[in-house]
Amino acid sequence: MDIRPINPQSLDELASVLELFRVVYRTDLSAAAYRWRFLDNPFGAPLVTLLWDGATLVGHYAASPMRAWVGGEIAAAQSMTTMTHPSYRNRGVFTALAEDLYARMEQQGIELIWGFPNTQSHYGFVNKLGWRDIALVFTMTRLVTGADRAGAGAIEELAGVPGGVTALFERSQDGCALAAMRDERYLRWRYVENPLAKYVFLTLPGGASDVLVVAKEYVPAPNTRALEIVDYLHARAPERFGALLHDVLGWAYDHGYAMVRTWMSLADPAFGQLEKLGFVPKEPLAYFGGRTFGGFAMPESAWSAAGFSLRMGDSDNY
Repeated sequence: MDIRPINPQSLDELASVLELFRVVYRTDLSAAAYRWRFLDNPFGAPLVTLLWDGATLVGHYAASPMRAWVGGEIAAAQSMTTMTHPSYRNRGVFTALAEDLYARMEQQGIELIWGFPNTQSHYGFVNKLGWRDIALVFTMTRLVTGADRAGAGAIEELAGVPGGVTALFERSQDGCALAAMRDERYLRWRYVENPLAKYVFLTLPGGASDVLVVAKEYVPAPNTRALEIVDYLHARAPERFGALLHDVLGWAYDHGYAMVRTWMSLADPAFGQLEKLGFVPKEPLAYFGGRTFGGFAMPESAWSAAGFSLRMGDSDNY
């Protein structure tokens, strides 16, 4: 068998990847979505390793180039799509793919890989691939009712990423590590150019310079719609974030949502605003971890739930 990087110009290889996705996950992934995430990613060259048995693609592991923030910008990657053909399982395919990809990533100067292993892959990442656990992420959830409409102020829906958001990102730094930088370039790529979902940018009237949330719809059960706050910036102004979140609850009720969900670290200055508004920790839960490469030494404080500031948008599930 032959293990090698993907040829990003090959339409045949892309077709084989999408067919393997269909076989493994029993659903379709569009070529546009794959190109957006892996082949045309603006933050680095493709990070995809394939395993071939003759002309048959039997294994795939891809990471998404990222710019993380750990005391400063570093070259990083998000561990993503793993696939092994059903006929080749339990033969060490994923471990071989990961070792090959990680060796190339280190040669390219990438210093950190991070991600959200599922319950099937978590053991292998930690025990075979040198990953360290950082956090078990819980989902803060709040049901909405007609009472949330009372007193809710007007919300400004933005057409896209607001100007000045990079400055807002810089003023929002609180000393925590970030899996992905949240400047204008990232937010535009992640939420405007994303072919997989539609996102809405919400702020207080005239308030885009100091508080912003990005949200999308999710249907957790038949006839139940949830609004997920997948990203936010609050310039270390928790009261302003609380005011926006209060109005988001009313906005969600007016738009027919049954609940609002988000991720936020206990160490975030705005976490108390979630509690004041009645958000409580619920499932789903998610593992978060990673590993470093080369001589990069991530501060020990970053290997903790309080050391990283995570958003739902860091996971490709949202």
